[in-house]
Amino acid sequence: MNYSRNSDFDPNRYKLYYIRNGQLVWRARTQVGKPYRETPVFRGDIKYLEFNPTWTVPPGILAKDILPKIKQNPAYLETKRLQVLNE
Repeated sequence: MNYSRNSDFDPNRYKLYYIRNGQLVWRARTQVGKPYRETPVFRGDIKYLEFNPTWTVPPGILAKDILPKIKQNPAYLETKRLQVLNE
């Protein structure tokens, strides 16, 4: 197996690194879960990479995190640059 290309995710630094022939080619910021709701760890082959994907708030995060903050601060969505779409 040829390991001349690989990626490395560092959840402690919120970074993803792409390495080719031992050289750092690209890095990006990432999002990870809260300590009480951790992001799953996995290993696998990357078949494609999508830049700037759309993201929908998962129901659990909406109910447990976002809605209580909106009740405390009606401007919460605006301060976090979130939009509510009705499609």
